[in-house]
Amino acid sequence: MSRTRILAFLVIACVLAASIAVTALSGDQSVHTGAIGSIPTTPHWWALWSVPPVECIGVALVALYVLPRARPGWHRASGITGLVILLAAVCSPIAGLARDGLLEFHMLQHTLIGGFGALLVLAALPRSTTPATGVRRLISHPAVGFPLWIVSTIFWLAPALHDQLLTSNVLWVAQQVSFFVFGVLVWCPVLERFAPAPAWFTTGFKCGYMVAVWFFGLGIANVFWFTGTPLYPGHAALDTAWGFGPLQDQANAGTVMMVTHCILSFGTITVLFFADAREQGLQQRLIEAGLDPDEVRRAVRNGEGTALAARAGISVATRAGID
Repeated sequence: MSRTRILAFLVIACVLAASIAVTALSGDQSVHTGAIGSIPTTPHWWALWSVPPVECIGVALVALYVLPRARPGWHRASGITGLVILLAAVCSPIAGLARDGLLEFHMLQHTLIGGFGALLVLAALPRSTTPATGVRRLISHPAVGFPLWIVSTIFWLAPALHDQLLTSNVLWVAQQVSFFVFGVLVWCPVLERFAPAPAWFTTGFKCGYMVAVWFFGLGIANVFWFTGTPLYPGHAALDTAWGFGPLQDQANAGTVMMVTHCILSFGTITVLFFADAREQGLQQRLIEAGLDPDEVRRAVRNGEGTALAARAGISVATRAGID
């Protein structure tokens, strides 16, 4: 067994052990069922730790896939951070507050799993440079992941279904798995981890894609802010136990959705902008050094510009006032 796999197993074992210890210290968790119309018997957020077995196994499987493939450095740090976020979303009081009725924490859990967690664990994987066919090529196309993500989000937020999540463990787990899977799909065209995105899907289009992600989040937030009617009776029945009115909780959920989508979308656009500026500068230096322009453009597009420069013995560093 490689050192990386051993590290992955150790990280998973430590996190699970810590979660079990916190659960034991917090007391009986069986009361936190989120049953519609019930009142949480322990209305203290710090007591809502748990170790849901299916979700923990799911995070462990993601860790076993991601950590051995993550290169040392920021890739591995990104993967570990993403795994910690996923565990926080399903094991920490965030999950307890979501299941015990607060819609705002349900939205936070949603964005942690499908937004931040999915982004960071996907970013830990190496970028794909080999043209792919079949499913890998399909999921890396922006016209696939984005619509599926929208349909999945609307499906789980439909009031007729959403209230059933509070009383059905099967639906609750299915929803969280769906958040992660479709979250990965929406990031695939931007990060190009399983297959390169279409050649036309350059930085400008990726930025427009992220604006569309933000705009969809804004649309959901506006529904929560301005509908004027509690959309989810199951959450409304439990809000008062936590000192919230149903409309206040719903508005707070809209704010959570808006803030997290702003961070994700505009943070990604910022990173894309600076990465593109660096790549364009590198491309220009390599062409000026006498390398074939088509080869240079292809290498830079695939994220291999630095490797090409190293093979050609060309420095990629710039010197102020000279370059």
